[in-house]
Amino acid sequence: MGLVYPATPVGMGITAVRIIQQLINQYASLKGKEGQDEEKVDNLNTRTHVLVHEQEMTGGGRS
Repeated sequence: MGLVYPATPVGMGITAVRIIQQLINQYASLKGKEGQDEEKVDNLNTRTHVLVHEQEMTGGGRS
């Protein structure tokens, strides 16, 4: 039980750190500073991964 009880506060602490990171990135995006480029690359990588996965699942788009 010694590992179970601290799991919630530790998880919430990690979540809080991630929320603060996202707030900083969004603030930087609104100000037009760096950080937008990183999000664009992440979004592009995610979209590419999804497209590749869809092609694999459908047999490469061949009918």
